[in-house]
Amino acid sequence: MAELQRLPGVGMYTAAAWLSLHRGRRAVIIDANVARWLSRVTGLPYNRDPRHVRWVKKLADELTPQRAFREYNYAVLDFTMSICVPRNPRCDVCPMLSECRYGQARLRAGALNKPLSRPAEPAPVVK
Repeated sequence: MAELQRLPGVGMYTAAAWLSLHRGRRAVIIDANVARWLSRVTGLPYNRDPRHVRWVKKLADELTPQRAFREYNYAVLDFTMSICVPRNPRCDVCPMLSECRYGQARLRAGALNKPLSRPAEPAPVVK
């Protein structure tokens, strides 16, 4: 992976994704969506602090299977782009709701079907 990262414009995410999804090598894919998901499930805060980055990498590595890593990585990327999204996560249809601290907090607050932010105002119609 380090060899790939020496290429211009290739960082940890791109190198890991290419190795796992296209070369069939186990690699842990972490982007902002994956970090957000792990933070929500565990209830631990995440930011760019080196300690937080380390625990996200460690947890993501522990969760990534040794064999079906390609399918797992695709599933996690799809899940974090369709269910555990940044705004208005779809906790009401999340298969991990019973294990997710964030989802459980929303459930206790009666907020599962309520948007986290107010919808944008419709653009005025100009004639």
